[in-house]
Amino acid sequence: MQKLKIKKIAVSLFLIFTIFFLDQYSKHFMENFFYTNEFFKANGFVKITSFFNIIQVYNTGVSFGILNSSSKYFLLILNFSISLYLAFLIYKSENLRSSVLFASIIGAAFGNGFDRVTRIGVLDFLDFYFHGFHWPTFNVADIVICTAVFFIIVFDIYDNWNRPRSS
Repeated sequence: MQKLKIKKIAVSLFLIFTIFFLDQYSKHFMENFFYTNEFFKANGFVKITSFFNIIQVYNTGVSFGILNSSSKYFLLILNFSISLYLAFLIYKSENLRSSVLFASIIGAAFGNGFDRVTRIGVLDFLDFYFHGFHWPTFNVADIVICTAVFFIIVFDIYDNWNRPRSS
């Protein structure tokens, strides 16, 4: 049991730092792209396909612009509080799968939280749209958070479905 706890913590820390680094690297890369790309400077976006643009948006709210008028400090405290709770869940979890998912969310949340401190907002740059429907612009951290939450829900449903029922 002790080996599992050490493994969970080691894997979780590795994931937190890796996801944080990849998120920040992607944002740094995109900021340099926006700064040096003449087409972007002239048009404000770069069309990649008929349904995907690269664009520069600084989101001062939470995911997808929710709570956009909220205080930066409120959002940082919320980010830290949720991350602290997820760290507690990593410690208490009995399997590596849950730890990986919680750590992924923490790493991504730290990436977006770091943006709130070092930039004017969270840098979002992936812009998808289809026949008049425009998805809110997002970034790598948002992808990680949504994917991890999706799998937490799927695994919770699966685990509850397969749990022995008492008669």
